Amino acid sequence: MSDSLMEMGLPPIARHVLRRFGIKPPPQLIRSYRDWSDEILQGKHILLSPTPLFQDVLSPYLKSQEATVSFHSRGELAVAGRDLSEKQVFQGTVFDASTFDTLKDLKGLYSFFHGLKGQLGFNHRLLVLNKVRVGPEGKAITEAVESFTRSLAREFGPKGINVNALRFESMTDLES
Repeated sequence: MSDSLMEMGLPPIARHVLRRFGIKPPPQLIRSYRDWSDEILQGKHILLSPTPLFQDVLSPYLKSQEATVSFHSRGELAVAGRDLSEKQVFQGTVFDASTFDTLKDLKGLYSFFHGLKGQLGFNHRLLVLNKVRVGPEGKAITEAVESFTRSLAREFGPKGINVNALRFESMTDLES
């Protein structure tokens, strides 16, 4: 959309008029006008898939940044041994699809995101980690994960949710 339409949709009355004409105003993006801060994750709720990489490497880093870290496993959410309510809203999600070895593992990708639709906050950041695989089945898994990520971007993009896929060849690429 053009900038003039975005500016016109800022006042609540104008947003209402645009909706009456069938024009959906784009979501307002959060802009930062202050200097970079080390506490950028402070107070944010981050959702991770329960893989050893996240539990050993990423989770301690996020906790040092004073972010609340949650792990999602098979439709169940848990933080430090206690269940989270369905009203919990997350500002960031990281999913590790690099552990997928067979096509049956792709069900885990769907089951992770199924039901989280209402818990992804405004201007949510979603990252799917994907490994480059060899062989016909491996390449099919890699392409399926990327296709699913594109589908998530089409579904969540109009709501102001940013979806990215990060493809890497080995764990050393990810750690650097």
